[in-house]
Amino acid sequence: MIVPDVNLLLHAMNAQSDHHERAWSWWSSAWSGTEHIGLAWSVLLGYLRITTHPRIMPVPQPFDVAINDVRSWMSAPISVILTPGPDHLHVMDALMAGAGRGGDLTPDAHLAALAVENGGTIYSQDADFARFHGVRWIDPCA
Repeated sequence: MIVPDVNLLLHAMNAQSDHHERAWSWWSSAWSGTEHIGLAWSVLLGYLRITTHPRIMPVPQPFDVAINDVRSWMSAPISVILTPGPDHLHVMDALMAGAGRGGDLTPDAHLAALAVENGGTIYSQDADFARFHGVRWIDPCA
């Protein structure tokens, strides 16, 4: 299962990004494949927050456009909405024990735990995912 991080979605959907071409190529290829794409609510909400924010994006997307992106991803036959399992906090805690606890690693540990619980691989440009022992991580733009 492919588990994308928000940074790749932002690069893929923002033609002004320096990483757009590689991120878009990867993202569109992922959707034309057969492997499930695991979407975390934290990633989807982060995408909506950042891509529509006028102080973050030079040209923010209208909310209607951004939410339609999310709707299309969620409704695709290969998409799976990831939800924390009963051991999620334990898995997250164990991942953070080896990588450092709290702070900016917390959202990454949450996504990494979702990937572990669902047998997925994190796709992200954020090298912090390499700090989590046992988590499969790929930077498709490298």
